[in-house]
Amino acid sequence: MPHAFDLVLRNGTVVDGTGAAPFDADVAIKDGRIAAIGAFAGHGGDEIDAKGFLVTPGFVDIHTHYDGQAIWSSNLAPSSQHGVTSVVMGNCGVGFAPCREADRDLLVSVMEGVEDIPEVVMTKGLSWEWESFAQYLDALERRPHDIDFATQIPHSALRVYAMGRRGADRDHVFGRGFFDSGCLPATLIRWRVSKHQSLIRDLSRFSGYDRIFVEPDRCEPSGLQSHQRQRGYGVWR
Repeated sequence: MPHAFDLVLRNGTVVDGTGAAPFDADVAIKDGRIAAIGAFAGHGGDEIDAKGFLVTPGFVDIHTHYDGQAIWSSNLAPSSQHGVTSVVMGNCGVGFAPCREADRDLLVSVMEGVEDIPEVVMTKGLSWEWESFAQYLDALERRPHDIDFATQIPHSALRVYAMGRRGADRDHVFGRGFFDSGCLPATLIRWRVSKHQSLIRDLSRFSGYDRIFVEPDRCEPSGLQSHQRQRGYGVWR
């Protein structure tokens, strides 16, 4: 006899994320969706006794740096070990696409300097099977992952790709290279232009680039926003 549900969590304490008080209930799952909460008839193909545990919606972590780990690992731990079901990466303006071959070491050094991720881990783990941001997304999709993710276009990678050494030297001229990089049509979620003074740091000990990717002046974000407005879509963050 077929089961009414694929999975039933029994006797758990539900915290539903609405701000309501926790309550004890059974939760039934069918075809990947919540089918019933509370007291209901029917059993699941699998049943878990959740007594003494919280049953909650998945958490969304909007600030992570799995840009490299998502390339070399299917497990986005530790987030996936703590109830997080979706993450956003590409934060703080650091990441690995778009990127020309000559700039790979530079972007690794920036990530190491800003986020304190060991250089050797990234050097050994990154496959670099991309240049454009769209190709980076394709590389991510070729590997299954244990949780969902979205990625932003990191400003540091974008700036160097569009401007070369001028981007590292904080040249304020913003040219067409940004739009020729293939980034704008491939945006998944939002833009990121880092505006935090915490990014103003001397990374010359890593790469020879001095005070790289400091806070842009007002004209640069305005230029990006103007072109984005002309395209008619996208979200600025």
